[in-house]
Amino acid sequence: NLTQQTTNLNGLGLGTKSELLNGCANPKVTHSAHAEVCNGTAPKYAYLAGDIAGTYETGEETTVNRMDRRMLAVYATGDSLVPLYFFVFDATQTATNAKPAFLLHVPTDATSSESGKSITIQTSDGKLILQNVYCGNGTGTPDIKSFLDSNKYKVGTHNYTTSSTLDPSRGRYEIRPTSALKTSYMLNAMMVFAKDKNVTVSNRPATYFASGSAAIGTKLGKVAVLFVKGAEPTTQTLTFTAATASSETLYYYVSGLKEGTWRVTDSTGSWEETVSKDSHLLQFDARTGSITLTYIGSGN
Repeated sequence: NLTQQTTNLNGLGLGTKSELLNGCANPKVTHSAHAEVCNGTAPKYAYLAGDIAGTYETGEETTVNRMDRRMLAVYATGDSLVPLYFFVFDATQTATNAKPAFLLHVPTDATSSESGKSITIQTSDGKLILQNVYCGNGTGTPDIKSFLDSNKYKVGTHNYTTSSTLDPSRGRYEIRPTSALKTSYMLNAMMVFAKDKNVTVSNRPATYFASGSAAIGTKLGKVAVLFVKGAEPTTQTLTFTAATASSETLYYYVSGLKEGTWRVTDSTGSWEETVSKDSHLLQFDARTGSITLTYIGSGN
């Protein structure tokens, strides 16, 4: 099966770069970035992009031509109850139609449940809620299945022994598109917080937005994240609306932009921002309502 592990959330914590891209073979980090907040110690966000096509071995049911994973951890959420938002975007292209799966592993001491497009995992210390925002081609409801306890060390077609460090958990959830496709996208938004906080899907929904057919995104609380779907960084003008209320300021993150200078336009005016070649990520604060990003050039 086309399956790829996501972060093993032992204690609902994040891992290293290699753990975040934890396939079975040869993941490659392609872009990364982080930003510090004013005290100089706590990160505002951390971003990592990788090519994980090498994870899939010969003998899978189809050839994997593209498997990009981009992950954004936002620590400056502007949410007093939720100190971490975690977004994962996957883009998969295969030689024949397939149903690539996103795996969410469950720590050994956790309880878990699923409802609609969401999964909740709780340990003695904290809680994680995952909301699936986009799956496959964006139509229909994702197919979410649990494989707990009895399937502890089986991932796709691969079997691991109980001494394996790749899956130190009691099982996993798989999220798949309902229809097999040659080109498939997945966007999941997660919240990590103390278990006694009143945080639910109802009071913190991850809402979907897009920029035409070029990019897909989600707004969670005061954070809006947009992922360009193409494999190469784009210079295309992007226009999108994450939320319509014009009085609120959001923290925007846009992944997959060409390095250089970009003009940002919101309801208050326009200004310029710089995208680095190391990250291809743009972060800015702006009003809700329509946002337009226009590429000016590399400056070379």
